[in-house]
Amino acid sequence: MNDIELKSYISGILPADKSAVEKAAAYQAKLAKPPHSLGRLEDISVRIAGITGKVKNEIRNCHVLVFAADNGVYEEGVAITPQYV
Repeated sequence: MNDIELKSYISGILPADKSAVEKAAAYQAKLAKPPHSLGRLEDISVRIAGITGKVKNEIRNCHVLVFAADNGVYEEGVAITPQYV
């Protein structure tokens, strides 16, 4: 993608739909669950509403990425499990 294409793409990005954000937040608040019990998922659903302009959205082709690393804390006595775990 060249600079002109990038600027054209960026100029097509609209601000979040404030009405949809407010409606999605209100929808989350009235669900039969403790407030914020779903953590970041609630925030994400409200943000997606702002992007799409719809309170109820369907996400297709979802991917889950899992990252793991050895940060060397076992040798320092911080972690209770060795690296191979």
